[in-house]
Amino acid sequence: MFASLKGNRGFTVVEMMVGLVVVGITLAVSIPSFGRFMQSNGLKSSGEQVAGHMRLARQMAVADGVPRILVWNNSTYEYKIYRDNNGDGQPSGGEPYQGPYALSKQVCWKSQNANALSTGSVVFTPDGRASKSGTLTFENSRGNSVTLTLLGPTGQAQVTTDNPVGTETYGNKYSF
Repeated sequence: MFASLKGNRGFTVVEMMVGLVVVGITLAVSIPSFGRFMQSNGLKSSGEQVAGHMRLARQMAVADGVPRILVWNNSTYEYKIYRDNNGDGQPSGGEPYQGPYALSKQVCWKSQNANALSTGSVVFTPDGRASKSGTLTFENSRGNSVTLTLLGPTGQAQVTTDNPVGTETYGNKYSF
């Protein structure tokens, strides 16, 4: 009965333990890096999300000839896109909206007082323009940031990332 098992060798306990130690060391080294990657990715995706909704608001305004207002709340980090049916540039109670959309839980935006976008809203007109130009800076819990730039005359939104090596343009801006 045991003669047939002689040629089949398995792993010894020592070999199994060495394998587990190698896997454990690899995980211990990679998990902190993965956490930083996930935070950076959440920051980048939040900037891209807002830029994408700005592009959507602009596209909807051009498509149906009715202005859109993107309104954000600096205390809840949420925003909505209103259809400006009466054309007054202000969201009204009866006007339909999309949202609310929220930033990632670990991301907030910082408004600079001198910035045109610090007022909390921007109107996209049927000819594709935005009512103002300016920047929004998004920051995560580690102090990294991304900046969204809106060009009023064209209504274009762009996100850029600053890193220690230089500045790269991705549609999101990180300031680490």
